[in-house]
Amino acid sequence: MADEVVRGLAPEADKVFVDGTLGGGGHARLLLDAGAVVLGFDQDKDVVARAGEWGKPYGERLRVTHANFAEGLDALVQDAVMVDGILLDLGMSSDQLDGDEAEAADGRGFSYKRTADPLDMRMNVDATTTAADILNTWDEAKLTQMFFDYAEEPRGRALAKAVVAARSERPFKTSGDLLQIVEKIYPLRFGLKRSHPAGRIFQALRIAVNDELTVLARALPLALQLLKPGGRLCIITFHSLEDRMVKKFYKNIAVDELDSVGRVATLSPYKIWKKQMPTARELEVNPRARSAHVRVIERIT
Repeated sequence: MADEVVRGLAPEADKVFVDGTLGGGGHARLLLDAGAVVLGFDQDKDVVARAGEWGKPYGERLRVTHANFAEGLDALVQDAVMVDGILLDLGMSSDQLDGDEAEAADGRGFSYKRTADPLDMRMNVDATTTAADILNTWDEAKLTQMFFDYAEEPRGRALAKAVVAARSERPFKTSGDLLQIVEKIYPLRFGLKRSHPAGRIFQALRIAVNDELTVLARALPLALQLLKPGGRLCIITFHSLEDRMVKKFYKNIAVDELDSVGRVATLSPYKIWKKQMPTARELEVNPRARSAHVRVIERIT
C-alpha cells in the first residue's frame, strides 16, 4: 500500500513522522527517501536489530526504539513531541510469515502453513504467555470466547471442546498440532468455500497472545495528541475487528459541536479521508493486501 501511504502522509524533507509498526521498513524507507525524519517503533527485537543495519544510510533521520506502538506513542506524549504524521500498519510482516520448511522450526507459529513452527506467536519475546500456553491451560469457556471474539468463529464452541480433548492426550507444541484440530472441525474432504479456516483461528490466538486490540485502543487517543495542525494519522487495517475499532474512533472524533437548537457551533478539528482499498496493480505484487483498508484522519486546526 505504498502509494496510499505516501498520499496519506505527504512526506517531505524535515517533516517528522512516527512509524509505529516498523516491520521490514518498507513504509519507513518511503518516508526517509522523501527527506523526512522517522521515529520508528517495533516490539519485535529482530525487527529492531535489522533496522540497525538497513537504516545506516539514513543516519540520525531514523531513530528506532524497541516498544509496541502504544508504548512508543505514550513516551512521545510524555516528552511533548509533536509530529507531522503517524503510520500504524496493523498487518503481519513478510519476515514473520515467510520461510521455507527447512527454516520453519525457527519461526514463531504465526502461519498455519509452517507446521513445524512452535506455537509461540509472541511479537515481543520478552512477554510471558505463548499461544501454546493458551491452548494448554485456558478452560473451554475462555477458549470459546476467544474464538468467538477474535476470530468471529461460528464453530468456536466445537473448536474449544476439541482443543481441550486433544490436550488431555498430548499438549500443543507446534502449528501443525493446532492445524490438525482445525481440520477435524472443518474436514478438507468437504472442500473450502473461501480461505482456510485456520487463518482466522491463528489470528485469534495471535490477538490474544499480544493483546492487540487493547494496544490499539490505547494508542488511538495518544496518536491524536501528537499531531500538529495539518498532521495525519494513517492506519492500515487487515481484519474486521480492528477496522471497526478504527472507523468508530474516527467517527466519534470528527464530530461537530452543536448548539441548543442543533446548529453547528464549533467545527470538528479533524477531517476523515475516504477509505482507500488496494488497487489491482497492488494486488498483483502484494496479494496479502487483499483485505487491507487504509484509513486516514487529519487534524485541521
